[in-house]
Amino acid sequence: MATKIFKGITAFILCLFFCRALAAGTGTATANFNIKVTDNNGTTAIMASGFTRGFDDYYHLKTICQVLKFDYEYSSKNKRVVLSSGKRSCTVYLNNTNKLLPENPVMRESKLYVSRNGIVVILHKLFNADVRYVTPKKEFIVKGNIFTASPKSKPEPPPAPLSDSRKKVVKEIKGEKFALKKIIIDAGHGGKDSGAVGQNGLQEKDVTLDIAKRLGELVLDRMEKEIVFTRSSDKYISLPERCYIANNTGGDIFVSIHMNASVSKSVSGTEIYIFGTQASDEGAKRQAIRENLDTPGFYDKAINLILGDIGKKSNENASILLAGFVEDEVIKNIGTEGRDNKKIMRAPFYVLANTSMPSVLVESAFITNGNEEQKLKDPEFRQKIAEGICTGLQKFSEALENNEGEIAKNTASAQSK
Repeated sequence: MATKIFKGITAFILCLFFCRALAAGTGTATANFNIKVTDNNGTTAIMASGFTRGFDDYYHLKTICQVLKFDYEYSSKNKRVVLSSGKRSCTVYLNNTNKLLPENPVMRESKLYVSRNGIVVILHKLFNADVRYVTPKKEFIVKGNIFTASPKSKPEPPPAPLSDSRKKVVKEIKGEKFALKKIIIDAGHGGKDSGAVGQNGLQEKDVTLDIAKRLGELVLDRMEKEIVFTRSSDKYISLPERCYIANNTGGDIFVSIHMNASVSKSVSGTEIYIFGTQASDEGAKRQAIRENLDTPGFYDKAINLILGDIGKKSNENASILLAGFVEDEVIKNIGTEGRDNKKIMRAPFYVLANTSMPSVLVESAFITNGNEEQKLKDPEFRQKIAEGICTGLQKFSEALENNEGEIAKNTASAQSK
């Protein structure tokens, strides 16, 4: 009798352990959860898929991001998600290597789920506010205002006045170490502005955004520098707003990514531009006018700007140096030819004239050329462009760490191309 009781108790205990292990491991089946997020403006209801694991609920992270309107960028290669809202961001690794979350996230059916405590941490990181979770109501309470912190609801910045449309020197290489910490990545066009369109319908805005995102991943991985995107989705951002973002987020260099276009379908190759009141040639002039469509008449006004001793200004020299490295690496990486014997081009592009830092504009390839349009459709080709730009940025950064003589020597070399 005693033996039977002992076996029964043993079986019961084993059953408990098995059930606990099952709950902690696989969890319950995925279902829809009604959760709430309450801030100072009221309550937002969210229908998100999720499941219970152990004693915790896990929610589909991307759904929450979409409703709360902050950016969600997933990299399968690096096994991480970069979340951002305005100037604030955080990175969630699938294996939680950075120990950001109290519990490891779970990938189920190609969807990333985060525990309720993990959501609390993420909301705190993105909105710098106190956040708590009320279990019975499935409600996240935020002491602050989530939606005014979202980049989609921020006020439109004022246009840059013409009086400020000249290159400002804010970092001197001579007498002060140029520290490259933050890179502004500008994906040309977007939203209602498709940019140039290829013979087979490929739109410039889609290619530039994809390359910009790839470049951002590479900079984070290889250079460990901070990055700021002027846009991270198919959204229209005016030229003045792009400059406002660059100048007001403390950027050290500005890289604008574009695809070239020509009435001649046979024209091909890569071009790198720096600012100049006079365009290098008629092709550069036409390109500047096309890219400046946001600001009619800016090209003619830029001609009359008095910059004075532009060759002595650190932004000018650093821009030449940056353009030389980027052009060499992009051309080498994708196998295109640089137009006009790999010469660095000049033109009065609005975004180059109004960003107060070393700035370059990369015309990666001609989308109007049938052969190059076909290449631009290939993700591997886009990756090569991004890798070329990143390697150029790395070499530029390394050059800045050398002495002033080395910088002057490389600058002179770049000018002679």
